[in-house]
Amino acid sequence: MFDGSECRCSFGISTPNAPEGLFERIEKEPESTCLYKKLFLDYTYGLNRIYTGDEITAAKQSPSFEREYNLKYLGLIGNIFHIMHIEAAMEKGMRFSGAPANRSNVT
Repeated sequence: MFDGSECRCSFGISTPNAPEGLFERIEKEPESTCLYKKLFLDYTYGLNRIYTGDEITAAKQSPSFEREYNLKYLGLIGNIFHIMHIEAAMEKGMRFSGAPANRSNVT
């Protein structure tokens, strides 16, 4: 028989995906009407507990790091330009970072 003193727990563990999805709807639901207690734990809560510093350093090399470990939604990378093209443009920019700008065509 349940007398109300027992703990009833339900866990929903997720990482953000696309904005306006289920995760964001739950996130934005007011505490006063939400059926759940929401905890937002980024990777720093697990640092040196479930993740080593080396594991996080390696994970940061992944384009999905911000979403999977840092509670960020999709959309800042990959929607218009492929990450490979962004990285190539950044590499080219580094090679020309000290070169003077050609302003002859600027009006």
